[in-house]
Amino acid sequence: MAAKSQEKRGLRRLELNMPVDLKRLDLLDQAIIGDITPHGVFIATDKSIAPGTELEIELKFPANGASGNTLSKPTAVTVMGEVVWNGPKQSAPGSPPTQGIGVRFTNMNAETFEIIQALYERLDAKLV
Repeated sequence: MAAKSQEKRGLRRLELNMPVDLKRLDLLDQAIIGDITPHGVFIATDKSIAPGTELEIELKFPANGASGNTLSKPTAVTVMGEVVWNGPKQSAPGSPPTQGIGVRFTNMNAETFEIIQALYERLDAKLV
């Protein structure tokens, strides 16, 4: 289940455990999204990826079953992102830190933003 953590930038980061494909140069890595906002993600990975590195991120969202909604069927989107930090992240008090990267989404079109926003709102509604 997703959990809330207060984000200093104004939006809560919502915990998520979802596979993601990362492409950089000619390399393809698979990792796990640890949390998400409409503007970025924490990706749990043991790969050391330097801040400033540009990534192509393929997100595969499951359907939520609501017709007429952006997520009424399984949806995959590809978005560009920039690594803004790397290292361990404490997700919950008492739990061991998770190694990973913080990624800010860049060059996102309106349709992709709407899909990510719909997922974020769906997760947030489950936590209320």
